[in-house]
This record gives sequence, structure tokens and C-alpha cells, in this order.
Amino acid sequence: MTEIPSTSNIPFLRVLAGLMLCIAPLELLDARIVLTPIASSGGASADTTVISVNGLGRPSANEDFAVSGSVSASGARNRKFSFTIDAVGLASNSGARMKDALIDRDSGGKLGVCGGSGNGIEALEGFLIGINAAELEPGHAWQLTGIRFELINGDESFTIINRNDPSRRMTGTSNTMVDVSRLGLLVNGGSADAEVASVFANTTAVATSAFRITGFELDAVSLTAGPAATWGSVLYPENWQPPTRASFYHDKFIQDFSYAGYRRCETAVPRIVGPIFDVTTYGADPTGSADSTAAIRAALTAARTAGGGAVSLPPGTFKISNIGGNEILRISGNGVVLRGSGPDQTFLLNTTVAMRNLSTLRIRGLNPTEGKAVAITRDITTPSKRIYLTDASSFAPGNLIEVLRDFTEAWILEHGQEACWKSETNVPDPANYRRWVTAVNTRENYIEIDIPMRYACLTRDRSRVRKLSGRISECGIEDLSIGNVQHPGSQWGEEDFSKPGTSAYDVAFSVVIDVQSAVDCWVSNVKSFQPAGNTSTSHNPSNGIRVSSSKNITVRNCDFQRPQYGGGGGNGYMYRLQSADDCLVADSIAEFNRHGFVVSHSGATGNVFLRCEDRTSNRATGSGGAGYITSGGDGSDNHMHFSHSNLWDNCRAVDSFYEAIFRVTTGQGLSSAHGLYWNTSGSGTVYPKKLVVTEQGRYGYVIGTSGAVDAVATKDPSLHNTAPADHIEGVGLGRTLFPASIYQDQLERRLAAGIRVTSSATGERASQPPSRHRD
Repeated sequence: MTEIPSTSNIPFLRVLAGLMLCIAPLELLDARIVLTPIASSGGASADTTVISVNGLGRPSANEDFAVSGSVSASGARNRKFSFTIDAVGLASNSGARMKDALIDRDSGGKLGVCGGSGNGIEALEGFLIGINAAELEPGHAWQLTGIRFELINGDESFTIINRNDPSRRMTGTSNTMVDVSRLGLLVNGGSADAEVASVFANTTAVATSAFRITGFELDAVSLTAGPAATWGSVLYPENWQPPTRASFYHDKFIQDFSYAGYRRCETAVPRIVGPIFDVTTYGADPTGSADSTAAIRAALTAARTAGGGAVSLPPGTFKISNIGGNEILRISGNGVVLRGSGPDQTFLLNTTVAMRNLSTLRIRGLNPTEGKAVAITRDITTPSKRIYLTDASSFAPGNLIEVLRDFTEAWILEHGQEACWKSETNVPDPANYRRWVTAVNTRENYIEIDIPMRYACLTRDRSRVRKLSGRISECGIEDLSIGNVQHPGSQWGEEDFSKPGTSAYDVAFSVVIDVQSAVDCWVSNVKSFQPAGNTSTSHNPSNGIRVSSSKNITVRNCDFQRPQYGGGGGNGYMYRLQSADDCLVADSIAEFNRHGFVVSHSGATGNVFLRCEDRTSNRATGSGGAGYITSGGDGSDNHMHFSHSNLWDNCRAVDSFYEAIFRVTTGQGLSSAHGLYWNTSGSGTVYPKKLVVTEQGRYGYVIGTSGAVDAVATKDPSLHNTAPADHIEGVGLGRTLFPASIYQDQLERRLAAGIRVTSSATGERASQPPSRHRD
């Protein structure tokens, strides 16, 4: 084996925007294969996984990895390649020699090295990664473009090195998929058994901290004759700083979106390991013969009573049904996680077909309440963290608050919404933004908050602040699949949701996972599935995951698809962030639906959709066979009532598109301002002339598109009073945009600068304490 270079004194290398890439000239194609480790007992010295790509560009599954994605590159179709990971231990701190080690997987499939704390990758441990591209034609290559990490304790750091050019390396602490395309980890067609990368811990002595690897991304690339130059947006120069004085009304600027996700991504999503509440000890039946609802509810109650813990669903199928209440199962206590043994092993089967207004799984506290509002005394017109009040004495660092603003007649006229929002009929509910208080000044009567404001709040519009209590936190749903028995009816018309007696009415507004009034929670590695008896191919009655009136929720590695009903009124959405702030939806798939990824209502701001894929919108299964019914809506969008200042980063559309427009025909009005689409790609034949449609108020931004479908559609800004025109830059050039991910770049900048949220009163984080149950 070749050497792993020393881990000491390795700086983080930032490639400047506008410089030439230091890799072999290539053309990045519309291709992405994602490998997610499958749980096993581990103990192998190496895993060599053969992955076949069929003529349609779909990769095959195998025993080591769950494989997803597709390849449009003709040179890579009907080919196979092998992907190898080899665990190693360093014989000395210098990294001069190595010895063999064994690969370990935890119950969720995450990769580590056997031995040590949590069987993660720790001091003196690492991986070698190789690709065999012997079958690939010359002139093409496989490139390792992403490695997904999970930090176990939150203080780990890692180094990734190009095996063929050790001077090319990067270090990091990201708890997500890390873009490694800048390292040039390529294997050309015809090359066999080529090592491409080393991944190892930066610690130089045995430590308790450790991290695991939870996935890889590969792209099929075509080598070209000329250099591939990177370019950067004029709105995001190398010396970009988070804007604090830019005007929401008058200036064109990119906000700081780095606060999205669980605990603002300042620490890893925890792995709660105990106490364990095995549902089978409460009478749950993993064979699927008997209904397990009461037993699982009992386990969830026991975990809440104990102050937290993991409610464990072993491999098997667990039937559940509506036995009373607004949900089948509910997490209602802090620190409780409902965990399966993996989405390919644990299946929740909901046998209730009349699911109108019901949720299958819900995260919500027992008694969320709101305090008395205090008026804001100075207009907020910039991304400020300071709010002046009539009296700040009732607030303290660590308070969770809500900032509210009314849609007054003056606001409606100012934004040209009088045709849609009439004060006597359908004015939207107040805009609401949730924040933590980090400091209080009672002499000058102001508070400071953890995340900047996302739009103007004027005193004219009765802007105000109130305290929130009873919000649930530190809870999760992870590592399982959920399906619903199909409704036997056949009435699925667009407006049938409002007609009692129809099948559409019976299932309308149902939600599979419903996160309400929550802070710092997560949904991870959860999929929908088609129950064996569903001849319609449906997975669920209507909606997939909804996050509402919540803050800093992470949804990651999920796959939801195939609603039976996708009619009007709010049906057939796979992911919906409704009045939710600074949530992160990452590495997730929506397929065969009315709307894939949606933000709605004016409190939905600061949310980030990262590397998500919307496949085949304008669909629902209805009743019959392998066919489908079309719905009255399509695409992923900002849906209603000014759901502004959100980021779509490295998202892909396959026979779908992304949209933020003036929804005048539906009466929903202006849907967005200051929303950003960054490095978006598209393919397919259904919508060949639009990848992104933007018609935002003030400014909207589309920067970098690519793929077979890369067009940006706009409308006359004078038509719906959305002037000035939106900012569009780099159509067709997204593959060479730097940074490739603006969210990851902003997060790296903020954490590298040491900017974490603290309370000036205590010197500690202003959010609620983390769960004590971690590995």
C-alpha cells in the first residue's frame, strides 16, 4: 500500500473563484450515482462492490450499498465498475506506514473502522478508496465528487487526499455531504484498480471523538480537449461577508443561509443510544399479523416519561391503524427518537384508508403556547440581529421567540397585492419568524437574536415579538419505511377533496410525517414504500413530510413518492415546509407527485434544499394498475403567501422544474422575494423549456444551471408588480460554478470564523441543551 501523508499542519485549502481547476480537463455530465452503505456485521478487510449501469442509465443495487441516481452519459451506460473501500490503521503518527484494519458498520450501515469509541474513524485510522473503470471507454471517467460524513460527538475533523497527487487535499468538519470535486478524484476509462482517495482522522493521538462515513457520490464525466475554468457570481465574490446593511427593499444581495438545519449545523444530529425501548417488549408484532399501534404508543409514552430515549423497531413489518386521535403515532416528549433497523428492514404499514386530516407519525409537544406580544419600535429593513422593543425587560437570553408582522393594507398596496389579498376576505395570516434570544439590553430596550431577519418588518405593519413555550426538541424519526394501504375508491377529481363520500375526500390533507411546533429535530433515512396489495402502486394517501411552525429541523436522506391523491387544496406534496424557519432538507428524493418540494406561508424563510431531486411531477396513482392521473399542479415551488428568502442549492429536476412566481390565478399572490436557486440542473422531456421559473418581488436570483434542461423562464416584471427583474447569471454554466454549493461554503466560512450562537449572559449556547444520550 502507498503512504497516507502526515496529518499534521494541514491547512484548509480554498480554491479561489475564477481560477482554473487543477484537474484533468473534463465535461461534467448530467449524472449522479449515490452509494449509501447497507447495515451489516462488518469485519471485512475491504469491500469491493460491483455496480452495473443499465441501458437506461440506472445503477443496480448490491449487498454492500443501496445505490440510487442515474447516468445520462451514453459512454457509461451498459457498463459496470467496482468501488472499493479498504480500512487501514496508521502505524505511527507520521503516517509513514500503514497496517490492515477491518471495516465496521453500525446498525444503520454507517462505515467506520473496527475498534475504539463508537467504531468510527478516529486517531490513526482511515480509509483508502478505489475505483476500477476497466470497462469504461477511453475518453470517459468516473469521478468521486462527494463523501457524506456523520460526526459522532461534533468535534471531529477529517482530511481527504488525492492519492495520485497528495498535495491536493482538504480538511473539514462538515456533518453532511462534502463536495470533493475540486480534488480531481478521477479514474479514466480503461484503468483498473486505481486508488483515488484517502480519508482519515486529523487527531494525532487516540481520542474519544470519531466520525463515520454514510455515503458517496460519483459522476460520469467526459474528458475534453480544453481546460474547465471556474467562475463565480458577481453577487458572491471571494471576500463576501454576511450582509448586515443591505436593504430588503432596494438592494440586490445574497443572504447568509448557513444557519439552516439542526442546531444551525453547529453540531451533528445526535445518535441517541439509550435507554432503549424495544417495541416488541410492549407487545408489538414484527410479523405484521397483529396490529401494533397500542404497543408502539406505549413504548413512546415510556420513553417520554423516562425523559428521552430510543424507541426501537426491529426488522419486520408493523401494522398500525387509527385507534383514536389526530395521529396514528406521536412523539410528544423531548429527547425521544423512533428508530427502525433501516428502511430496507423495518416497515410501518398503516392499514387505515380513511386518513382525512390525519397524520401517520407526528412530532409535537403536549402544550405549545404563546406569550403576550411586545411591539417593535424601530423598522427592520436589513438582515439585522437586533430588535428594538417598547420594553425588553420580559425577555432573557435563551428565550424562544416569534417575530410577527401583519399584512396591512399599506403592505398589500406597496407590494401590488390588492388584486389577490383583500382585507375583507383572504388576507394571509401574519408573517411569523422564530428565533432564539441571545442577548438583552433593558436600558436601550432591544434584544439580539441567533439568526438575521429575512425581510423587512415595519412598525407600520404592527410588527411585534412574543415568547414561545412548550416547543418539542431533540426528537427524531429515522431508519425505517412507511406505507399505507390504498383506498378502494375511484373518485380522484381535482376538486373531489371537498366532496364527502368520494375517495379523494376520505384521504385529503393526510400527512405521513408531520413535524409541528418543534425546534432542533430531525427526520433521517426514511422512505415510503408500496404495500404488497396496492395495485395502484401508491405509497401513501396524499402528503409525505410536512414541517410546520418549526425551526431548525433537518430532513435528510429521505425518499417519498407516489401519492394516491394529488388534487387541489393541498394534496400530493412530498415535502412541505410551512411557516418553518431555517430548516434543511438534504439528499432527499421526491418522485411521481403533484409537487415535490414546497415552501408555503410567509413564515417559511431561511430554509435550504440541498442536493434534492424532484422526479416526475404532475402525477398521482389514483386507482388503477401502473397508470396515473395528472393533477392540477406540478413542479417544486414557493407556493403561497410570500414564502420568501429560501435557498435551493444543487437541486435537480427530472421531468419537473423549480418555480417562484406570482400566483395570481389561485389568489395566493406573491410567493417570494430574495429566493436563490444556486447550481440547479435538469433533464427530461416533459418540460424541455424550463428548469427554473422566477418572478419574485424586489429581487430573486438564479445563478448557475446545467443539464439537458437548463433554461430559466421569467415574466415581465411589470405584469404583476414584481419589478425590478430578477437576477439571472450563468445559464448552462452551473457545472463550473464556484463554489459548487453556496450553503456549504457559507457554513464553512461561518464556523471557520468561530461564529456560533452564544448567550452573552451565560457564555453558553442559547438553544435548549442537547440530549444526554449519545454515542
